[in-house]
Amino acid sequence: MPAKTQTFDRKKRVVHRASLEETRQNRTTPEAISLSRTAQNLPTFPPELYTNIIEWITDRQDLCNLSLTSRICSAEAQRALYSIIDLAQNTRAPVLWADTILRHPQKALTVQALTLRFDLSFIIVPDLLLSSLQSIAQALRALRRLHKLVLVGHPLAMMHPIHTWILDGCTAELRIFHNSVFPSWAVVPFLSRHPQIGEWKQNGTFPRGVITDTMLPHLTIIDAHLSILASFTTSRSLTKVRLKIDDWGRETSRELVALSLFGTTLATLTVEDSSTINHLKLAELLFHLAKATPNLKTLAYTKTSSLSAQVSHYQISVDPRLIYSQNILFPGSIENLSKLEALETLILQLRCHKPCSYNHHIEAIAKHAFDRCPSLHCVALKYDENISSCRRQGGLVVEGDVGALFSDILESDLPPPRENVCCPSRILEYPFTSHNRHM
Repeated sequence: MPAKTQTFDRKKRVVHRASLEETRQNRTTPEAISLSRTAQNLPTFPPELYTNIIEWITDRQDLCNLSLTSRICSAEAQRALYSIIDLAQNTRAPVLWADTILRHPQKALTVQALTLRFDLSFIIVPDLLLSSLQSIAQALRALRRLHKLVLVGHPLAMMHPIHTWILDGCTAELRIFHNSVFPSWAVVPFLSRHPQIGEWKQNGTFPRGVITDTMLPHLTIIDAHLSILASFTTSRSLTKVRLKIDDWGRETSRELVALSLFGTTLATLTVEDSSTINHLKLAELLFHLAKATPNLKTLAYTKTSSLSAQVSHYQISVDPRLIYSQNILFPGSIENLSKLEALETLILQLRCHKPCSYNHHIEAIAKHAFDRCPSLHCVALKYDENISSCRRQGGLVVEGDVGALFSDILESDLPPPRENVCCPSRILEYPFTSHNRHM
């Protein structure tokens, strides 16, 4: 070894020993000793306090950063991160999530709500992704504390029912189940194994009589096609129902009458009419509801298709702008409204219509509705994003305050996954990296 290199190494060792000696001396100074004793005497907070504080953090990126600060914060932050999982709709996200759960089974016990989004690759060619589906099925089997499962697919296609085997391993006590991936009749065996489900959302039509007397005894909320009503043979304690109608006729009117099975408990009903040929008029709807649901308190009716241009003389005489609510509310409808003796809130929503900048029509409709339905307290009209409402105040009709009730009733679509949830590497991986900083 050259002499110059040896000299450099000796100087390097001398500097290192001097640095260690300086550090040792600094640790023994009175200030350092006092600081160390103070740190040792700090009170130890119970884990419940950390849990209560971290529960107030809603930003997932903040939770990820917090999980890198200390051991106890890491445990509580990761529990919050994994309690609600909403995956992006692509081929990789469900697989990455499943692999993470299988590699870290302790995280599976923290998951309480899961939204699985399947893109067209899973819907059209699931056989080519068989290994991915097997990983997802194994991950679902590990979620022992899951209480909400949401399956999101393509709005115009569903996965072949033969692949419902991915749900067979789910043994958690589900309370909420939303499904737009598999046909309704294909998930009946799954529903039979989960009698605790209280909220069920299903896409697609239903065959008659598929819901047996013992299935879903605790069901209270349904969001589905109108044909679901004919699938029940016995009553349930339903309190909130959302029905989708795509064609109105004699058979569908009989299905609507089937609401009488749940008439004693049903309090909130939302009807979405997307008919293109035969339209459900509000007069017909109120006529059937007066007999089937005597205790109904909130009714929301949504018209999503184009209406005819016929306008009654009654509407024009009240206000020309009533043309925007044609076939939604007219004298016959108002007369039938008087038969709903417990109704308190009426909400009418029009989609694909030109918004109206004036509220005179809602005031006219509200006055006639209040006159004929003594129990009615609020009437609201919604045009796209604009909501106008009136409420009864003594003998007067005043402008109402649009609260969270309307958004809760009218908005049923699942929100898109948040940006930071769409990146599995940030949410699913780095809370587990080996170089986490711990105190």
